[in-house]
Amino acid sequence: MNSLQETQPKPFCLVLMPFKENLSDLYELGIKEACKAGGAYCERIDEQRFSEPILDRIYNQIAKADFVIAEMTGGNPNVFYEVGYAHALGKATTLLAKTDKDIPFDLRGFRHVIHGGSITKLRDELTSEVKWHIDNLGAKAEDTHVDVLIFSNDRILDKSQCNMCLYQTTYSNIPLTVLNNSNHSFDFSELQIGVILPAGFDILKTTSVSRMPDGNRIHMIQGLSNVLLPGAYHSVFLQIAWTGQKVEPQIQLNKEFEVPVRVFTRNGFRDFSFMAKHTEDREFGNMQQ
Repeated sequence: MNSLQETQPKPFCLVLMPFKENLSDLYELGIKEACKAGGAYCERIDEQRFSEPILDRIYNQIAKADFVIAEMTGGNPNVFYEVGYAHALGKATTLLAKTDKDIPFDLRGFRHVIHGGSITKLRDELTSEVKWHIDNLGAKAEDTHVDVLIFSNDRILDKSQCNMCLYQTTYSNIPLTVLNNSNHSFDFSELQIGVILPAGFDILKTTSVSRMPDGNRIHMIQGLSNVLLPGAYHSVFLQIAWTGQKVEPQIQLNKEFEVPVRVFTRNGFRDFSFMAKHTEDREFGNMQQ
């Protein structure tokens, strides 16, 4: 690192969250450490000295921030208001929450980290987010918004509530419904879906399969409409089959593992996921809820 880089100020991240004692470790050990590791400097409003009314200070600091991180758990109305103001200014924002349910339906397309209350998970995943923000300084909220939702049957695809069986003896037919939750149309070149599976499983009717550095394969699926209009739904089926080859050592019969489903758009990508069970027995059915 040269002397010029050493003297340049770090990107500033404003953290929006309730000022509660029970969240102090989340902030000090999770958010602050992630910003430090990612190369940014972060602060909350309560750490600053100022003489103007606090709301004016919040407006001022959101406007000055290079990007914003907001803890949404608990539905604090002040945080929701501040996030709305940040979005109105077009600030790149990452939302944090203990569960998906803490993020309102119409905000789930924005970049977010679901940490489950784990400081370690928050720190690790948020560090990557901070690095992404620094690499994309100047990006506006609307430029990072992947406003696509995926459902299976009547539920948003979420590992906490969607469980599937992947059979050894035949393929598993998994229904997916894609919702264009944006105000513009997607054509096939702008919207693609990949399913990440361990070696030993295959998906029928894929456009391509690529090996990832961790040994998993990402299967790009066929069957999307040429154009998906705003507010429109489109259904596809994942037909996942066991190839007869030995699966990864960590995938054992009747043991659950996570299957990410990645949505790619021109604005970025967003991961959904479900829990899968590799089984010989069809009595479990395709969906456990």
